[in-house]
Amino acid sequence: WLISALIYSSYNIVTSISVLVAMSAMIKDRAAAAKAGIISGGAMTLLGLAMIYPLLLHFTQARQSEIPLLAIASNFGNVSQYMYMLVLIGAIFSTALSNGFAVVSWATERFKSSPLTVKLLLAVGGFFAANVGFSTMVAEIYPLFSVIGLAETMLILIAWIKLRKKA
Repeated sequence: WLISALIYSSYNIVTSISVLVAMSAMIKDRAAAAKAGIISGGAMTLLGLAMIYPLLLHFTQARQSEIPLLAIASNFGNVSQYMYMLVLIGAIFSTALSNGFAVVSWATERFKSSPLTVKLLLAVGGFFAANVGFSTMVAEIYPLFSVIGLAETMLILIAWIKLRKKA
């Protein structure tokens, strides 16, 4: 469970850092950013804890499913299942949009290309990636992003320590 927790958290760090870096130029008030981070982190923690309870109650069913909470929601009827699917689709789209924004901002600046060109390349890449399958992507890409996230976290901590020593 410890390794799984590290892999999961480092995967999420990769996706969040790209968004935070892109947004850092827009943030003017450090105190407001800290407050937003604390509130968002607290809300995400509460949501994570709220998801643990049904997973523990329905462990055998959840363990056998690719999308455990969707399988659990189906136990409570079609309305619950469709509501969960809408929430899941919303989460997927909001993540895709925020990460897409970060990639488009970075690539446009880095390669001096038009945002439209970058968006088209992302759309074509996404089309081909969509044909890989969810299980395959999780099995292949998830661990790769996790290793990148762990390395990125270590580099950020090292840079932070160096900055603290200089100050």
